[in-house]
Amino acid sequence: MRVLEPEIERVRQIMAEIGKLDIAGKRNFDGGLNASPEQRDQGFNLGFVVTFDDWDALAAYQVHPEHQRQGQALLDALANPDRDLLVMDWEF
Repeated sequence: MRVLEPEIERVRQIMAEIGKLDIAGKRNFDGGLNASPEQRDQGFNLGFVVTFDDWDALAAYQVHPEHQRQGQALLDALANPDRDLLVMDWEF
């Protein structure tokens, strides 16, 4: 995410809520403020990863009302959600 300085703490709180959300099949949550010395972040300064057991668990998470609320709060904290949020889902 590309988060403006005044919104960083707000977004960190939202991320903490996302981490606490208890959904069947949600295995892990990890995230935080970018601290990479490589400076290859292209302006993205906060990020997180949520790990699920399978695609069905991800699908259940995506439609969960609390996830919808948290997601909207996250989007509301970004200056330009279409540019400032990168979402990827991948398989291992």
